[in-house]
Amino acid sequence: ADSGTRRLALIVDLGNQIYVRVGSLMPALRAASSVDPTVDIAWQGLVARRREGMGRVIEVFAQRGELRPDLDPRLALDLLFGIHRSETYLAFTQECGWPFVRYQAWQFATLARALLPWPIAEAALVPGSPDVADLSFAAEVALFR
Repeated sequence: ADSGTRRLALIVDLGNQIYVRVGSLMPALRAASSVDPTVDIAWQGLVARRREGMGRVIEVFAQRGELRPDLDPRLALDLLFGIHRSETYLAFTQECGWPFVRYQAWQFATLARALLPWPIAEAALVPGSPDVADLSFAAEVALFR
């Protein structure tokens, strides 16, 4: 993607498709990791690889000057890692009963405000923003302006 806003929108759009497929399995894997050392090693590896991948994404944002100027990249990684995860997906879509596109719109708005410079984040949340207009959650973004 050419901009941090578009990259973030695609992370939300495509990344959450993974949680649709495997999100409900994650609590079982985590529970199994507490009683089976082999599963625990696999779980810890999965978590570490996920964080490493997100770290590479944040590096791109930082190198291109797309993060909020006052935001340390390590904190940016913690925010992305904490907000964009299967547990959050399950809480909103299953426990709160939100439609998937509403959850994606909330996550995008939350991450945009947390990671991107304020004027860029706010522009991304305006209906019709070109960075999200073609994505399934575009119409829901206005709920979180």
